[in-house]
Amino acid sequence: FEAFYNDHFFMRSALIKGHNWLRYKFSKGSSFGELLIGNDGWLYYAKKNMIPDFLGQAPLAPDELRAIRHTLEQRQRILSEKGIHFMAVVAPNKMSIYPEHLPDHIRKFRGTTRLDQLSAYLRDHESLVVVDLRQALLAAKSEALLYHPKDTHWNDCGGLAAYQEICRRLRPWIPRIEPAQRSDFRAVTKPYTGDLALLSGLGDDLAEETVFLEPIRKRTAHKTEFQLLRQYPWPRHIDPDSQTMYRNENADLRLLCFIDSFGDHGSFRQYLSEHFKESFFIPAHPTIEMLEMLTEQFQPDIVIY
Repeated sequence: FEAFYNDHFFMRSALIKGHNWLRYKFSKGSSFGELLIGNDGWLYYAKKNMIPDFLGQAPLAPDELRAIRHTLEQRQRILSEKGIHFMAVVAPNKMSIYPEHLPDHIRKFRGTTRLDQLSAYLRDHESLVVVDLRQALLAAKSEALLYHPKDTHWNDCGGLAAYQEICRRLRPWIPRIEPAQRSDFRAVTKPYTGDLALLSGLGDDLAEETVFLEPIRKRTAHKTEFQLLRQYPWPRHIDPDSQTMYRNENADLRLLCFIDSFGDHGSFRQYLSEHFKESFFIPAHPTIEMLEMLTEQFQPDIVIY
C-alpha cells in the first residue's frame, strides 16, 4: 500500500518537504512534534518535559530528589568498597546554555529547573562528587560556539570545555592530569547535518558549516574492540560482541564511563581517553548488577556516570 500510495500521490515527497520548509521559515516560536523552532535559525529538542522544565513547571518531588541521591550514594558505596573512585556528571541540555535563541515567550519566563533543584539539594552531601557542567560551559561560550544550532548536542568545542572541567575535578584523584587546550588543535570547517535538522524533515537542506577540532599531535589512545560478558540482559542498542574501547600505552589507569548521547558527540571520548591506559564507554544506565559485573570485568580505577 505504501508503494502504491507513493506512486499515485503526485509529488508527495516534494509537497511534504515544501510543507516542512514553510513551517521552518514561518513558524518561529512554535513547536511541532519533538521540535521547537527558535530564533536565528536555532532548533531545540522539545520532548520529555524539556520546555516545562525550563519554565520551572515540572519540578522534582522531594521523594524523587531522595531517590536520585540514594541511587548515587549506593553506587558510590559499592565502588568505594572496591577502592574505585566515582563521579557523576550532568551534560546540560542546549536550552540551559543557549537560552538566548529560544522564542521570547519561553525565554522570558525561565524558572527553576530540575538541575537547579538537584544541584542545590546535593550541595549538602559532600561525599558525592557530582559535576554540573553548566558554569564551565557558560564561561567558555564567549570564546567559541559550543552547541550545534540544529542539533541536540555540543560540538567539538563544547565537548572540549566539558572534558576540561571533568579533568579539573579528577585532579584530587589524578594530580598529574593536564587536559588538552584549544591550542593543541587546529580548527577544520566541515558541513554537518544535525539530528534536529533531520527531525525537521529537511535533512541536508539545513546542513551547516561546523568547526571540528583536529589534534596537532597524533593521539596516543587508539580504538580497539572488546566483548562484554554475555550473561547480562543488555539493552537492545548494545551489541555485547562489538564494543569499542580506547587503549593508551602511555597511561596507567583504567576508566569505566557510562554515557548518554552526549558522550558520543563533540569528540568527548577521544579527549578523555588520552589520560587512561584503557577507557571503556558503555551507553547505558548502570544498574547494580551491571556495575558489579563490569567492574569485575574491567577492574577500573575510576567510574564516571
